[in-house]
Amino acid sequence: MKKPFAVVFGGVPGTSKTPIAHYLSCEFGLPIFSTDQIRYEVREDLRISDINIPGGVEEFEKRQRSRYERLISSKKSFIFDGSMDRKWAERKSHFTRAGYDCFLINIELTKPFLVKLFAETGRASWADDHLDNYLEQHRNFLAEFKSEINVQIDDSSFADRLEIAAEGLRNFLELRGS
Repeated sequence: MKKPFAVVFGGVPGTSKTPIAHYLSCEFGLPIFSTDQIRYEVREDLRISDINIPGGVEEFEKRQRSRYERLISSKKSFIFDGSMDRKWAERKSHFTRAGYDCFLINIELTKPFLVKLFAETGRASWADDHLDNYLEQHRNFLAEFKSEINVQIDDSSFADRLEIAAEGLRNFLELRGS
């Protein structure tokens, strides 16, 4: 039996990790572990608008840990829909101990591309407030882990981003004999 694998992402918020995860899920029949879904559930269940308040973060971490452990123990391949930028070393170590291979997709869109994308989707103020901080975190991630990236996605159309990710995963699976 082949080792299970996890498809994981590096990249700042808004770079299309979630749509790519859903596309890959449909193309390859892989379940998605969604940190965004857990955040949404916590906000709804606790009736809060921001999980970064006392109790919110703790509940998010508790739910994330529980579901993640359950999924990892199932030994099923899956897509982890969330950025690994800040936690890649920890996650990779855990995946390895659990017997998983990892397929790391890095989405590195330039700041001008992102600013335009955020403006076109009505999120310009978010970009003004947060983008530089996330880009710095991503640069730090790349400085340490660039050699571990399986697929690199740069400024390109949305359709091209989907196809680059899918082709990379096809090649990965072919090399594994999956």
